Amino acid sequence: MSDEYAGVVKDGNLLLDDTDKVVETYSHPDAPMVAETPEKLDLSEYEGEHINVKGSLYGNQLWGAEVLGPIADVEETPNSSCLEGEQMSPEQIARKRAYEDALEAQDENLGLTTAGPLAFDGTADVLIQAGHFRHHSWDHNTGAESSIGREIDWTPIVTDEATRILEEAGVSVIKTDASLKTHSGDPGKIFKVSIAVFIHFDGSGGVTGASIGYDHDSDKPAADVWKEIFSRYWNFRWMDDNYTDAEHFYYGFAHTITSDAELLLELGDLDTIQQEQWLKPRLKWLGALVAHFLSQRVGKGNVPDPGPFQVT
Repeated sequence: MSDEYAGVVKDGNLLLDDTDKVVETYSHPDAPMVAETPEKLDLSEYEGEHINVKGSLYGNQLWGAEVLGPIADVEETPNSSCLEGEQMSPEQIARKRAYEDALEAQDENLGLTTAGPLAFDGTADVLIQAGHFRHHSWDHNTGAESSIGREIDWTPIVTDEATRILEEAGVSVIKTDASLKTHSGDPGKIFKVSIAVFIHFDGSGGVTGASIGYDHDSDKPAADVWKEIFSRYWNFRWMDDNYTDAEHFYYGFAHTITSDAELLLELGDLDTIQQEQWLKPRLKWLGALVAHFLSQRVGKGNVPDPGPFQVT
C-alpha cells in the first residue's frame, strides 16, 4: 500500500518530516523481496528541497517511490506578526547603552549590587525568556497560533526544560517571560548575565522558518554557533539574521546586559504545517538542545547534545 511522505532531500536520501529517519528511495515496486537491490531513485535534482513522495515504506527504504513534486512556498510576509509591537523604546535603548558604556569604563566586577547607575535586578550565568507567556493584560500580543499549537503554550515548555537541565548541571539561570515587557515609558528591570536567549516561534502569515535576532554584531558569533547546532537536526528553511526590525530591536534586549550575547531564537514557523508537525513532539527536546548551547557558551555544566529526537 502506497502512502504519501514529505521530507527534505539530503545527500540523495529523504529525511522524513515527522521523524528524524533517513530513508533510501527505490522506484522498483516489489519492496525488498527482489533478489538484488535495484538502483536508487535519483533525487539529485531536488537536493536540499522539501518534496512530497509516494511509496511503500519498509524500515528505512521507500519502495515504488514516485516524486509528486516540491512543496511550494507561499509568498513570504516581510514582517513577523508574532513580534509586532515588540521593539525597544528609545528610552530603553538609551539606558542600555549607558549601562554598557559604564561597564566598559570600570572593572567588570564593580558596581553590580550597588544602588548607583549600575544596579541590577539580578545576575546569573544565563537568562531564558518564554516569549509571550504571561503577557500583561494590556498587551494583546499572544504570539503565533496554528491548528495544532500556540506559541504562548510552547515557549514555556522549551524554557522550563532548558532551565531544569542547566540548573541541575550547576548553571545559574534567570527564567522569565513576557511579564518582562513594560508599558508607558517605564524602562523596566535589567539583568546582568553572560548570555540571554528569548524563545519564540514564528507566525507571519507566510512561509518563514527558523531565524535569529540580535541587536549588535558582537552577538553574531554566538548566533552562528546556535545555527550550527540546530542545523544538525533542522532541515527546513533558515531566514536571514535580523530579517525583521522586530527581531533586530526586540524589547527583551533592553532588559539584559551580557558579556557574551543576547539572542532571539525563532525555532520554526507555525504557519508551515511541515515545520509545526516536526516541532510539536520535540518541545522538551528543543529545551535540551538550548541547554546544551548555553552550557557551551558559559563554559559550565558540560550539558551534552541530546542527539536526534527519539520518537516514542
